[in-house]
Amino acid sequence: MSVWVLGYPSAIDHTLVPVTMSALQLRDGVPLYHTMPNSWPTAILYGPAIHAIHWVGITLVNDPMIGVNMMGLLVGWGAVGVMAWVFWQHYPRDWAWWFWVMWWGFTMLFETNTHFFTTRGGDSLMVLGMALALWGTVTKRAGGWGMVGAAIGLALTLGTKPHAGCYWVPLAGLAWEHQGSRWTVRLIMISLVLSGLMLVNPWVSITGYLQVLAVTRHHPLTWSGGIQNALFVGGVGLWVYAITRMVGIPFRWHIAMVTHGVSMALVCVVASKSGAGAWHLMPFLPVLMWQLAQRLHPHLNRLSIQQVVILYWMVCITSGWMMQRFLIHWAARFRDHHVTQKAHDLRDIRQRFPTANIIMGYTDPLYGDSNMRPYLHRPGQPYGWDACVLMEYRSGGVTFTHDREVLAPYDIIVIPNGPHPFKLKNWYGSPPYVWDDTFIATFYRYYTKTETGRYYTLWRKRPHPHG
Repeated sequence: MSVWVLGYPSAIDHTLVPVTMSALQLRDGVPLYHTMPNSWPTAILYGPAIHAIHWVGITLVNDPMIGVNMMGLLVGWGAVGVMAWVFWQHYPRDWAWWFWVMWWGFTMLFETNTHFFTTRGGDSLMVLGMALALWGTVTKRAGGWGMVGAAIGLALTLGTKPHAGCYWVPLAGLAWEHQGSRWTVRLIMISLVLSGLMLVNPWVSITGYLQVLAVTRHHPLTWSGGIQNALFVGGVGLWVYAITRMVGIPFRWHIAMVTHGVSMALVCVVASKSGAGAWHLMPFLPVLMWQLAQRLHPHLNRLSIQQVVILYWMVCITSGWMMQRFLIHWAARFRDHHVTQKAHDLRDIRQRFPTANIIMGYTDPLYGDSNMRPYLHRPGQPYGWDACVLMEYRSGGVTFTHDREVLAPYDIIVIPNGPHPFKLKNWYGSPPYVWDDTFIATFYRYYTKTETGRYYTLWRKRPHPHG
């Protein structure tokens, strides 16, 4: 069976591996953020909405990688389509295209990790949510389907990341302006109810989710991240200011500008943590670009030929950046030509040992080869560990023990063919390695290497551990 989806090799981003594993366990009847039988955490800071969409994808195609890739693509292109529809419904086609290209170009600017159209559905799901909320707020059917669409959109954002309340503020200001205070209050109340339903249900452990949120409060802020985010925001601000001045719109402070500024400043701080980045600002762009379009459109007909040429050059620069990011993304996705064979090898291991508890280990520099470990999942098997989750928890000051208990349930540990099993550097810097020497010593005591393939090595549990 091929593991390609719409031309994309089905390897997934490392931050979505724990999400994919949680979606697999959700399919097996295990609630999200559940308390694990061992002492190690497994849940990453994503809300239930992102787990739910990947659960849908995996259930539909019965393949973890294809399902996750498919949902990432659908969500990403859904956001693109909704924004195109919003602009084309309210502006002449030529200018609608211009506004839409500006929005997409800025989105690619902020998407520094080029995951927008791939399996990193969390980022694009928040953008889709804000695009839906924008459509529902400005559509002529705001009293019916508009309210429903806007409420679902806002709920999707808060159900994906807890800081999404910052994205709600500019949208609420826009709704107040277009639909009035009563409509806006109803929208927020309905959105909060829908967001709450994502948490208060049998498929989510609210206690486990609160534990995840508690850990992230201790993540340190970084100056480099904060400065980078501020530069991104400042660059967009200068670009917008230059366009409005060129068109002849006088600069005035207004409530939409203030709400955007304050909200983006708060997210800049949140996104300055290790592991975060400027892509957390992308959900602001649908409302921001709509408000820019609203200010520009009444003045566009009186532009001179020279001003039109300058504006179109600005669009060319923006779209050029967009295409550069898009092409870089495609090149990165096709870089690993052996992804299909790796998936085949892991499926073969699972088929050869159908009743065994098998888990993936890690090693440098082949961290990415461990991202395909959902193929080793078996219903009822303990989750075990995830390097990405452990890095986040360690950066939050959490330590882990009980190494023997964590290793005990597994009959086979599959390690990518690197030099030193579990000697994996911590991307967050402290401590320097994800697994300490005590854990590695315990691993060598209880497991022995039995066979080596092209990409992976099998370590079987010793019948009588030495030492």
